[in-house]
Amino acid sequence: MIKNNILINTPCLKKLGGVSNHYIGLQNKWTLNVIYNTIGSRNKIPFFILLPFDIVKFIFKCLIYRPHLIVLNPSLGLNALKRDSLFLFFSKMLNINTIVFFHGWDLEVEKKIDEGSYDIFNNYKKTDLFLVLASDFKKKLIEWGFKTEIKLTSTKVDDDLLKSFSIEKKPKNNDILFLSRIEEEKGVFIVLKAFKKLKLKFPEIKLTIAGNGSALQKSKFFVKEHKINDVFFTGRISGEKIYEAFNNHSIYFFPTYYGEGMPTSLLEAMAFGQVIVTRPVGGIKDFFTKKMGYLSNSKDPKVFEKILHECMNDEHFFEKQNFNYNYSSDNFFASKVALSLQDIFISLKKE
Repeated sequence: MIKNNILINTPCLKKLGGVSNHYIGLQNKWTLNVIYNTIGSRNKIPFFILLPFDIVKFIFKCLIYRPHLIVLNPSLGLNALKRDSLFLFFSKMLNINTIVFFHGWDLEVEKKIDEGSYDIFNNYKKTDLFLVLASDFKKKLIEWGFKTEIKLTSTKVDDDLLKSFSIEKKPKNNDILFLSRIEEEKGVFIVLKAFKKLKLKFPEIKLTIAGNGSALQKSKFFVKEHKINDVFFTGRISGEKIYEAFNNHSIYFFPTYYGEGMPTSLLEAMAFGQVIVTRPVGGIKDFFTKKMGYLSNSKDPKVFEKILHECMNDEHFFEKQNFNYNYSSDNFFASKVALSLQDIFISLKKE
């Protein structure tokens, strides 16, 4: 009898981060027997100290549960690549099919691989399937010489987050939300500079900056120094606060120039009927259309100020809100993403 055990290496689910968030949201949506195996830094202990223990624990679980499939979840970062190449080595030594699912994608590491500073091909050539969040990532893996099958997937929106949401009852306003890690490369200063100009034309609008990060204090200082009114910093939010943030704002402004995969917060904003203003990075450009909002390659706050002005005067604004709500529920809800991933998992089962 063939077992349907699937072993998924995850970071500590109590940690902040996209991978943790992804698997927390999927945890109650699996219909197969999915086993999470925690690896990496936790309890304030660095990953490299825990690595020998994690490898022994990983091998032990493989021998006990006899999974037909293992899913590794690195980012394209040097530490994660080196660490997960070890887990791949042992999973293949045990003759277990293994998927490598790249979530984050560090563009600086991509350059190092291009230059030959790190040999990703030899370390990952035994992978049975790659999962990526953007077509650009797929193209790059092919360019690096991989013949392994590569499939696109997405992050998810937690169905439970929208249980009490009604698109018909959503407040009508032009208020703007930026919900992300507060980092320069996520575009927070583009947001603040564009909002400062926009505030002169639309004095009633408000901006909420939700999240923590290395640029948080600098962002607060910028607002104070430039005397920008109606900018609210919430810090990291969860649960009901996230619901309120997405429900009470109409525009999600995310001019990131980071190596994004498929930003969960953007998909969540769509699910709450927000009109999206963003840049064509990572997996965003693989699905984004004009019906969803506005896409620009620019990093110039003046360009985004004009885009936001156009957005607020858009006669199809409410059509975009409804389209995003329906598109997200049809494509990104965790229950549907879990089933889609399970179809992939089952396809790799060894008889």
